[in-house]
Amino acid sequence: MPCPKIEGCPLYPELKLELSLKIWRTHYCDTDEDYRRCARYKLSQSGEMPHPRLMPNGDFLGESKK
Repeated sequence: MPCPKIEGCPLYPELKLELSLKIWRTHYCDTDEDYRRCARYKLSQSGEMPHPRLMPNGDFLGESKK
């Protein structure tokens, strides 16, 4: 079962449309086991609104690690 937050997730359209980001969707959005690891899902479950560019692993879209 996919993540119940998909419809309202502002990042999901980018993950869905951007071929290079499809791997994120596959590993975090598409199954029950995976979406529970998602940083966005965890924040929303605690009552916080995730930043629109927060990636499922806790990094931000467009930021490179140094």
